[in-house]
Amino acid sequence: LPLPSITLGMATERKARAETGLLEALSKPRVFHNKSGYGKAQSSTSLLLSPEDEDDMNNMPEPGGASGDPFSKTKVDLKLAARQRKALRIREQQKEIEEVAILQSDPMKEAVKFKFEKLERKMDEKRIKHDKAYKEYRKQLRALSDDIELLYVKEADSIKENLSATDSEIQGIFDELNKDAILEMQPLEYVEGMWGKIDDLLKRRTGEVVHFGDNLESFERTRSDTLARYLREMVDEMVNTALKLPQEIERVAEIESFELNSVITGNRRAHAELMARMEKEDIMEQVTAREKWEKRMADWRQLRHDRGIREFHSDITADNFMNPPDRVALFESFKKDQKVRHEERCQILKKLGDLRNNTLASELVNDVRQEFNKMNKVEVEAIKNLYEQLTALKHAKHDEAEQRREDLRHELHNYGALHLEPDVSYFASCIDDVVNSPELEEFLRKSGGLKAELVKISKMIRDPDLIYVKLLDAAVESLTVVQCGKDLEIVLEKQGKSSLRKTTQDTLERLRKATKSEVLPILPILKEQCTALALVNGIDLLLKKELALAADGIQELITTAEHSKQDGENLNTTSKSRTNTAATGEDPNATAATSADPTPPAASFKAPSEAGKSNRSNRSSRRRSVSVAPSKGWEDNVDIDMLQVRAIQKKVGLLLACCDLSDEFKEILAQALLGMADKRICNERIDEAVKQECSGPIEQRDYEQESLIDWAEATLSTQSQVLEKGAERICSFYHGVALSLEYHRKKEIDIDDVAAETMFNHKEDFRLANDVREGDVDHALDRLRHAADEKELELNFAKALRLLDLIESEYRVYHSTATYAAEKHPVAAEDEHRHFTFMLCNKFGLVPPKDMIFPTEPLQDIDENRKKKTLSVTTIEPVAEGAEEEKKEGGATGDEKDGNDAPDADGGENPADDEFYEEGDENLSEEELAEKRAKQAEEKAAKEREAELEAQREAERLAAEPRTAAELWGDDIADGFKTDATGYYDYGVKFSVNFMTDQFLAPPPKEAEDEEVPPEQFVLLTRTVKTPEELEREEEERLAAEQAALEEAAKAAKAAKKGKKKAEVVEVEEEEEEDPNKEPEFFDPDFTRKTEEEVLSMNEEERSAYIDAHDRAFLPLNEQEEIDKLGDESYAVYAQALEEINVRRAIKKRIMLEAKEKLNSTPQDKDGNYCVEITELPNETVVSYICKIRESLFGVMEDESQKRRKTIEDLCEERKEDLTEELEERLRLHWPRKGRTEVKFRQPREGELISHRQKSARFLRQFYKRLADQENNFLALLQEVNEHADEFVSNVESLGSTLKDQGSLAALQGVEMKCKKLLSMFRPECEDYLEMLNLFVGQEPSKLASTISELLRLTKTFQNGGDYDQKEGDDLK
Repeated sequence: LPLPSITLGMATERKARAETGLLEALSKPRVFHNKSGYGKAQSSTSLLLSPEDEDDMNNMPEPGGASGDPFSKTKVDLKLAARQRKALRIREQQKEIEEVAILQSDPMKEAVKFKFEKLERKMDEKRIKHDKAYKEYRKQLRALSDDIELLYVKEADSIKENLSATDSEIQGIFDELNKDAILEMQPLEYVEGMWGKIDDLLKRRTGEVVHFGDNLESFERTRSDTLARYLREMVDEMVNTALKLPQEIERVAEIESFELNSVITGNRRAHAELMARMEKEDIMEQVTAREKWEKRMADWRQLRHDRGIREFHSDITADNFMNPPDRVALFESFKKDQKVRHEERCQILKKLGDLRNNTLASELVNDVRQEFNKMNKVEVEAIKNLYEQLTALKHAKHDEAEQRREDLRHELHNYGALHLEPDVSYFASCIDDVVNSPELEEFLRKSGGLKAELVKISKMIRDPDLIYVKLLDAAVESLTVVQCGKDLEIVLEKQGKSSLRKTTQDTLERLRKATKSEVLPILPILKEQCTALALVNGIDLLLKKELALAADGIQELITTAEHSKQDGENLNTTSKSRTNTAATGEDPNATAATSADPTPPAASFKAPSEAGKSNRSNRSSRRRSVSVAPSKGWEDNVDIDMLQVRAIQKKVGLLLACCDLSDEFKEILAQALLGMADKRICNERIDEAVKQECSGPIEQRDYEQESLIDWAEATLSTQSQVLEKGAERICSFYHGVALSLEYHRKKEIDIDDVAAETMFNHKEDFRLANDVREGDVDHALDRLRHAADEKELELNFAKALRLLDLIESEYRVYHSTATYAAEKHPVAAEDEHRHFTFMLCNKFGLVPPKDMIFPTEPLQDIDENRKKKTLSVTTIEPVAEGAEEEKKEGGATGDEKDGNDAPDADGGENPADDEFYEEGDENLSEEELAEKRAKQAEEKAAKEREAELEAQREAERLAAEPRTAAELWGDDIADGFKTDATGYYDYGVKFSVNFMTDQFLAPPPKEAEDEEVPPEQFVLLTRTVKTPEELEREEEERLAAEQAALEEAAKAAKAAKKGKKKAEVVEVEEEEEEDPNKEPEFFDPDFTRKTEEEVLSMNEEERSAYIDAHDRAFLPLNEQEEIDKLGDESYAVYAQALEEINVRRAIKKRIMLEAKEKLNSTPQDKDGNYCVEITELPNETVVSYICKIRESLFGVMEDESQKRRKTIEDLCEERKEDLTEELEERLRLHWPRKGRTEVKFRQPREGELISHRQKSARFLRQFYKRLADQENNFLALLQEVNEHADEFVSNVESLGSTLKDQGSLAALQGVEMKCKKLLSMFRPECEDYLEMLNLFVGQEPSKLASTISELLRLTKTFQNGGDYDQKEGDDLK
């Protein structure tokens, strides 16, 4: 404590000394240098103190204590203060003794001897005042100590209450956190918020401790300030009293200050120890709270992990997956539609049951069948739609389950209960800082693809899909590639090759800035540098591999460019050769001929001037005639993949620039790679947990859904087949009955129509044939009237007489044939009635009446009869007409069949193809051959008629001994049936209507071939473990085979130098050889397998289709030798594929077996509700419908058959009478026709032929006479012309001979004038002669020829109104 000031200067000096002494007193005891013995008295004070009090005064108590209460030490300190107060009281007593001792040597007491009363009184007053000041100070000291002690107690109680309350609140928070039921329901923010609350409380607790320490410090500061003021007041009072010297007062003040400083220092030391302990306890509380919170955080992670899995199982076993509401609604909707369709089906069946004899028709039955078919199609389509919707729902639920699984995967990654997730976002932010750093922009620009790779790594690290292996592997691969070159510069510097990296980077910079034409020269340099870097020892193996791959890629680019160069040179060469060829006009194909016959050397060279001229002319002509595009050099057409060049440049630049990154960033990348490894552990553990927890339930749900779908589909398909087959059988029964009825009605109509048509056909055929015969007669008479000569005239006359005889015979044949056809009509009608009765009985399971005769037509299906379109009526065709038509049709058919349309060598038809051909027929004329063929046809027709009559007589003989239905009545016919309407016949019942209905509605029998056999599992053969000796022997064989292959390749290369053909042969032989050690294929080569990631990325439908194709393409290896040929990797793939396929086959087998067991039961869902309705056609209704149609058909049939029999018999008699009257009338009109043929046709034509011969003879005589006259006149004129020309030539020659005799120009001109005059006269004369000659060449012969044309024009044929035959006209021409 500072000393109170005595005087201004002294007080200041003493105050400084006191403060200095205070500072020294804090470190060592105070040593007093005085002669008063005060120090000794002070030292002796310790003798009055107990050892415990002395220790408390001189030494601070040792910190620490066994008690866990942070306030236990505070109580000890208060006791120490009490002991210190006791020691102070003892010291005060000691001071009084010292004062007494001081008074013994006090100089003032000497004055007592002299009895200075005023002085003594004055001294007493001073002493009293001095002592009062000291006592007042001691009193204030004690009061202040008591007040401060109360503050200490109050503050101690307050801190205990505050800390206890804070600890209680913290414990309350932990009590809430320790409740697992609440904790597992809370999010991460809740747990982190709890820590926030705990942290706030801990900070508040720390603040309370700090505030408590500050309060203690304020107490001592208050003590120090207050006591300092009291001490100053005491010193001032003592100085003012002046009882003692200032030095003595100063010593007293120093003693008091020392004591007070000792107390305050001890208190502060105690406070420091207390605060240290309390702060330590506070830190321990913080650590404990953090540990407890972290434990609860770990518990929360595990609880949420378990809750997530539990919720997944709860979701996957809930109705949403076990019995989805969509599926329930789908089944309910389908059942409603089923009921509606069944009601419609019953209404359709009612339409069928309402049919009777008058309404039953196959078209109506077909309409009903079509309605049933449509209904069945609707049913099948509904089943198909249901199956598709159920399958789609199954796929949707599978996708939903897989999505739920992936959500669980993400959720578990968020919790990190199995392994804490690394903070990868920190690495991404660090990478982004480097990528976006402005200082590194230039470096990243020149570092190839480093920036892009870092950006890609940052995106991949931030990607939420980093929990999957694919993206994680890509991120690890990118990080590994980026780091593989981090030590490249160090390695190169150690080996003195640092310049190699620099030059490579310069080359890369050149390549980055180069254009396409400048790239190619740089590539070989870059390739050599990459190869040199890859060969450096000590660099990272991955870096070595990447550099080698870059060098290979550059070499591939160079090779491609060289091939492009060669192609460009070849193209330029070809273009130049074509240009030269076009310029010179030479033929490129003439090269071989030129080389075979070379021209002489002299002929291949020209003089320089001529060559230049020729070249210039060629160039000019080429410019004029040919436009050739200028060809570029190969450098402009080099095929360089610039994308590949840039990719290699960026990759190599990345590898070389990695070592320039900062060490801190390299460390961050290394830590990121370790984080990826940590992330991989997280992924693997969570993937294993997800697979273990989710795969089984998802597969079970899929199996349950597929099993129910197959069960419902099998039940509905079987039910649909039963309904379809039942409806089809009933419709087929009604359709068969309708067809029989329609066939019977049509047959009756056909019998009537056929009878009428047969009669009409016989009549019409006879008319047509008769018209043909009449036409033949007319033709023969026409040919007779227009005969070309006498021979043809006689032949046509004989042919006309034969045709008239044939017409008379055919009149009689027609009468007999038509009469026989009319008699067959009643027989055919009765036979059809029996046939229909037998057919109906067969349809309804009845037996015809015993006395009914079997029909002549076989009892076969009506459909076959309809297809064959056969009738039971036996018709007899006209014999002669049939033979004639057969001859015509047979001839045409034979010609078409045998291809006889082509003429023979003589230009006509081949006579050998005629069925009536005989040797010598080619010598006959056409008329004789036609007559012979007619006789042969008549003979053939007579034979055929006789055969048909014999067959008819045989049929009549068999009909005389008919079979009856009595033979069908056996012992099993117990019941009978008779119609209620007529009751004409008694029928036997072979099959009852109930039996027929049961057969109609019975389910279709199953064929063994249609049943799908449950698949069996494949057997996995283990590979044979080979001994070391066998492995060594196989290795020797492999090496020997490789050596032999190398030798063969060397031989092939040597042979390739001699000739390419040999090399090609060797290559072909090598291709054909098969490696005996080649691994066998266990998948179809046409099947393309996909990776697991590609399969997982598919939707459920695509994945299911792919898995089915995968299983079908699998080829199991059943031979041990094939298994032994597989390598380790191939065998692992084969074993895994076989295991997966076996699992799916086992599931499919289980589903098929369960479906087979449940086939006869109705499918039910998990809640026991039926999924579909069971519908079937009503049996009793079908029975009533069949009974009604049977009664209607048989009753009407019996009534109508009686009426029809009487009508047909009356019609037959009427037809026979009409035929007899018609024959008599025709014979009466036919007999006078032969006489008219002789008079009207033969005799007139004979006179015309004689007249024509005389006319042609007269014309020929006159024509040849006129032709001879023209020839003579022409020759005479030609002789005259020749003589005239000769005369002119002689005149000219004579004038020419006189030219040499002329002596002057005038004489010569005179000769010339004569010659010109002679020439001018000769030319017109020649023209006159030429005109006369032209008359004989053109006009006169034309006049003569026109007489021929006039004759031919006047010679008209019969077609043009004349009396000439065409043959006569041709002969005249």
